[in-house]
Amino acid sequence: MLPPLVFVSVVLTTLLVSSLVVPCQCLATPSVIVDIQERRIPLPGGTTGEVYASVAINTATETEITPLPALAFIHGSFHSSWCWTEHYVSYFAALGHPCFIFSLRGTGGTPVVSGVTKVGVDEHVADIDAFLRYVHDSDEIGYSSTNDEKNDGESSTHGERSCRSNVVVIAHSMGGIVLQKYLEACQRNPDMIVPRGVVLMCSVPPSGNVRMMGRIIRQSIPLSWKIVSGFAFKRLLTDERLCRDLFFGGNEVDGNDDDKGITDEDIQRYQSYFQRDTDATIDLFDLAWKLPSDNADDKGRAPFIDDPVLGRTSALVLGAANDCIVDIEGVKETARYFSVDPVFVESPHDIMLGEKWRNGADAISKWLEGNRELDEI
Repeated sequence: MLPPLVFVSVVLTTLLVSSLVVPCQCLATPSVIVDIQERRIPLPGGTTGEVYASVAINTATETEITPLPALAFIHGSFHSSWCWTEHYVSYFAALGHPCFIFSLRGTGGTPVVSGVTKVGVDEHVADIDAFLRYVHDSDEIGYSSTNDEKNDGESSTHGERSCRSNVVVIAHSMGGIVLQKYLEACQRNPDMIVPRGVVLMCSVPPSGNVRMMGRIIRQSIPLSWKIVSGFAFKRLLTDERLCRDLFFGGNEVDGNDDDKGITDEDIQRYQSYFQRDTDATIDLFDLAWKLPSDNADDKGRAPFIDDPVLGRTSALVLGAANDCIVDIEGVKETARYFSVDPVFVESPHDIMLGEKWRNGADAISKWLEGNRELDEI
């Protein structure tokens, strides 16, 4: 559910997307209102998934702001759609980007069958495929998407490419490695939606967590224990200090107390969301046998880099200078995978929250501005 920080008027009439609309209006600027609606979309296996969609309305003209490329947000472990609604949705929607936020399977918004505690990475990929198909066909986008004829007749090395969409996918942490797997699947399945661009924020690298944890253990036994106890034993759900340290950069600056824009009340609120959104987590043993790095070339580049369609997907790899979960080498590995240079901003791991949330948002906005080809159909 959308957290209580954002006012939501809920009208539930059915589980189907065609008849579930939950309006919410957030004041982004004095002349712009961001309209957020909750929807449910059908997912593989007969379940439904939680999606939030938003557009910005100019209150002076009472018209929607002319849309830029749509942004589709994918969260990481312990999180769900709420982490994007705190700041990012209002920020990007006010700029003219229709925003779509998906809660992965296993969270409170997209629950699993009773008794299920793990979700395979292929299940997440299939769900993201359903999500991006919904975004691709959504009325909020306001423009048609491309196909082979509009892409100069290009086709994938694995068959005719049917659909390239004017959507940029933004993924955080564990959501980043799921996005990597999604793009791999696109190369094998030419009917899947190919995004115009991808942004990976503090992403788990293509080689997964094990190699990265090995580096952290060598650097700091106490930090590695914090990470293991926080995630594997779920102490993040109850230990406020640990939650603050791992996700939000602690509470000390130069020896002085500093909540860094995250109050104790925020921590308690977030922990209640973490509790709700960890009914089922990604199956790391399953992922270990399907790591993106297994299919990378000898330079660590993704197998789809030279694909005539997928290779045109622009990428921004964004790291946080104060991240204690994903290290600098992990960010650089992800950048090599996409054959780009990494960009670092001053921020803790939860780059979209806290007082420094604009550092990441501004970096993404600058990248979008510098990639005007994303606007071209």
